[in-house]
Amino acid sequence: MWVSWKTNEWFSRDPGYCELRRRPHPLPGAEWLEERDPDGTVLALDVDCGAGAGGAEWLRGVLPPGAERAEIPVEGKARLWVNGAEAPFDGQTAELPNPRAIGRIAVLRVEPSRGKNRGALLRGPVTYFVGTGTMALGDWTKQGLETYSGGVRYAADVELEQLPDKPVLLDLGEVRGTAEVRVNGRDAGVRIWSPYRLDVTPHLRAGTNRIEVTVFNPFANYLHGASLTHYIGKSQLRSGLFGPVRLLVKR
Repeated sequence: MWVSWKTNEWFSRDPGYCELRRRPHPLPGAEWLEERDPDGTVLALDVDCGAGAGGAEWLRGVLPPGAERAEIPVEGKARLWVNGAEAPFDGQTAELPNPRAIGRIAVLRVEPSRGKNRGALLRGPVTYFVGTGTMALGDWTKQGLETYSGGVRYAADVELEQLPDKPVLLDLGEVRGTAEVRVNGRDAGVRIWSPYRLDVTPHLRAGTNRIEVTVFNPFANYLHGASLTHYIGKSQLRSGLFGPVRLLVKR
């Protein structure tokens, strides 16, 4: 999984002051993306401004659920903290502790190489290597997945002393995306719009029942971080399983 640093609301600070200025457009003919009359230029930050000032810059953000390791192509000397404790970081690869913790906050301190401050602090996106993690029901964009487009599988075990003698419905509540449901290893159905409700009676049994819900969100989140367009509103980025998730006995 790769994620743009703006994914986690990463921000940069340094003691220098730099101004945006007009520079030759890197993609001639694409000026229409800026909603202004094309003139062959683009508003950009001079990446060499403040070079040699000697100030450190800080980046902060929420780590994706289950992230165990990250490759951070930083330009300069850097140290990394996760939830306040310094994490092993050799300047390019970081080991991220407690991958099953919810909402881990990472803070990166960088002493940039000359001419590599601000927008040039990174040579490319941060790449995360993820395993099984834990996340709360709710918006992915607030849990380190703002520019992630793909699937997330939620799982829970539900105990039933006995099976009801009436149909049982699984109600997922609010979902932003497509939901695929499996109960005890068997496909129970797919829902692509509200109401996200399925009859799971044939798949249930007395005792422990494993319920898995895989949610797939739109491509807009990926485009938000990977493309030049800014025609994506925040409402389009809201993704995930919000719930409440309930088993209902049909009357």
